[in-house]
Amino acid sequence: MINFIVNFLAIIGIIIIISYLISYIYAYFKQIAIQNYIKKINPPLDYMQNSGIKCPDYLSNNNTKNNKYFCSNRNFNIQINNDPKCLNDNNIVKFPAIPDGKTWEMGNPDGKVTMTANEKYNFLKENEEDFYSRCNWIKNCGPAENVKGVWQGIEKICNSPRPDQVPI
Repeated sequence: MINFIVNFLAIIGIIIIISYLISYIYAYFKQIAIQNYIKKINPPLDYMQNSGIKCPDYLSNNNTKNNKYFCSNRNFNIQINNDPKCLNDNNIVKFPAIPDGKTWEMGNPDGKVTMTANEKYNFLKENEEDFYSRCNWIKNCGPAENVKGVWQGIEKICNSPRPDQVPI
């Protein structure tokens, strides 16, 4: 009888060890798959967090204060539609900053919470005082009338339907 109990417990121990091994291997390959998926996203999410979300392509983020990004066209003097909501007299446009504690990146880096698809969509639709939202800036602030502005990584989200209204 004791022999049976010892063998039974040994078998249960082996099953537990094998299940932990399988769980570890599954988590490892899942992490690799996520990393490979993130590498395929263009522009990269860390670029969007640190630079891309702040200002349209070719404009420079020269200041961030009061939860606003101040984007300047002084460095490259890109042709932009002559609309006061695109650039003010100082060649600057303001956009809301990413909310504190939130991040554009995946995986909650640095203790920040990843923005959901719906939060990203709504964030891109927010405007700042006398300026267009990011999505409206793309539509209205190209080099000429009826020509879109360039903002890689933003336009795709702006042109998509609201994430909370897309059927599953």
